[in-house]
Amino acid sequence: MLIVVSEMRAKLDIRIFAMLVRFDPTTVNVFDLKNFAPLRGRTGLYFIFLLRLSIPYPFKNSKLIYIGMSESRINSIGKRLRNHLTGESKNKGIAGYNSRWELKFTHLDLPPKKWT
Repeated sequence: MLIVVSEMRAKLDIRIFAMLVRFDPTTVNVFDLKNFAPLRGRTGLYFIFLLRLSIPYPFKNSKLIYIGMSESRINSIGKRLRNHLTGESKNKGIAGYNSRWELKFTHLDLPPKKWT
């Protein structure tokens, strides 16, 4: 998977394969608890990335370190981000990066998954 994150003055671009996802810079936040609160009860995708460090991936270096998904309001984007910050999630690496480097995040709202 080729993922590139670049922050520019007017936009944040994330390239996944040939798809470009463009975020409004007002949705990019510092990775801390006060910024997770407005996302309680919201579902969708969230992206966690480093601002000043690139990680060597097989195809290219990238600042993106995690793409997550919340499918239900009970396990919302806000709750999942909080669990990553505190180390309660299965992925302890995010808390480790956060202890040494400045992390940012953004999200895309999507409707809750309908279980059939």
